Amino acid sequence: MTDKLYKVGSYSEEKEILLDTKHSNYGANFSTKYNHFLDSYFNVATKIDLPVDFLVFVMNGMANFGNDFINSNVLPAIVDETYIDLFKVTQNPKHKKIGIPIPLISSFIQSFDSKNPPILFLEGHYLWERYFEMVRKNAFADLPNRKECLFFFDNLDDCNYYIKNHNGGLGQIYEVEILEQSKIFKGDMRLIDEIDESITYNNIVKETFNYWDGKSSSNPIFEYLFEGKCKLKNLSQI
Repeated sequence: MTDKLYKVGSYSEEKEILLDTKHSNYGANFSTKYNHFLDSYFNVATKIDLPVDFLVFVMNGMANFGNDFINSNVLPAIVDETYIDLFKVTQNPKHKKIGIPIPLISSFIQSFDSKNPPILFLEGHYLWERYFEMVRKNAFADLPNRKECLFFFDNLDDCNYYIKNHNGGLGQIYEVEILEQSKIFKGDMRLIDEIDESITYNNIVKETFNYWDGKSSSNPIFEYLFEGKCKLKNLSQI
């Protein structure tokens, strides 16, 4: 365990903040608005090794253009009345020479209706977290659920990297004092940052497995997933 831990956040001007991950955690502000899309997504994704961004593209197309998207992008991409050519739908070079059987794409499209309409999906972390939790539950169930944790770093440079690359340049740095620890896990967030949006299902499962398995990149940035109680001290007030 490292000597010092730090957290990036935006809290009140109080000098000390007490946090309990039972009430304050990464997943506390996650919305349920994407649940139907994510359920429909994984109902298809677990059956075929597709680029992970394809079904997102299809749903966003339906959300923006409705049936016009189906008629203009999906139907013309049918090949031999058996499958859809992904590249013909998306024009994404990373989707060339990849197809999805018509029954699978049809089941995805038909899962949306007036009760659960297509919804514009621009918050990719919801999708990544589904992948990470799926792999954790299947292979590393004893490790903490990311959404039930607070995230710490062990040096100020990594805090500033997070502020710049993940927090829009906003946030303050707090020194962490552990009061009560239930679980803690050290993972390399570079493995997440380096994931390409067009990575295939099988490969993202491998990458997330490596994360939970404690593997690290050549230039790691370690994040500490913490469950328990802690005290934060604003560095500007220490």
